[in-house]
Amino acid sequence: MKVLIIEDNDSKLEDAIRILDSHGITERVHVNNYMEAYRLCFRNNILDDIDFIILDIQFYKYRPLIGERQLPDQHAGYKFLMQLAEKEKTVPVFVFSSVDDYQKEYNEFLFPSFSEYRAASPSPSFIISRLDSERQKYDSQMAKNKEILEKTSFVLGQAHNDYELARLIAEYLANNNKL
Repeated sequence: MKVLIIEDNDSKLEDAIRILDSHGITERVHVNNYMEAYRLCFRNNILDDIDFIILDIQFYKYRPLIGERQLPDQHAGYKFLMQLAEKEKTVPVFVFSSVDDYQKEYNEFLFPSFSEYRAASPSPSFIISRLDSERQKYDSQMAKNKEILEKTSFVLGQAHNDYELARLIAEYLANNNKL
């Protein structure tokens, strides 16, 4: 078995590795940022060799440089889930994050209000005809996001801590005769 771990916290990474080792899973790939995960999964196509993914939600967009002060991207995990769904990749995913409820937050990420959507647009305009066009784009994007949400059935659960992750992985392995 081979596992992809997307995690920027060393302590949580060690917990995940310990849990995998306890199940005899020693083949793993680790990345700590969105761009590297994207490159490996969608440009280098490693997902065909990956049995499941352990995914943090809040991690860096780019690899942080030594001494660089950078805050993790609060939505990096949701962006990654969205990419998996858009590209119809169905590798099982375990969300390993301290966020309260990844499903609720993923919904909020996929379905922002129109005003939030407009605020995130690169060039807001006050022209009424432009507003109609923006509304059409918003409606189109929300329809697309509804399809993406429906395709995100590959997420098998959320673990807030190492005990929950151990249970999820043990259940997955037992249910898929991989023990």
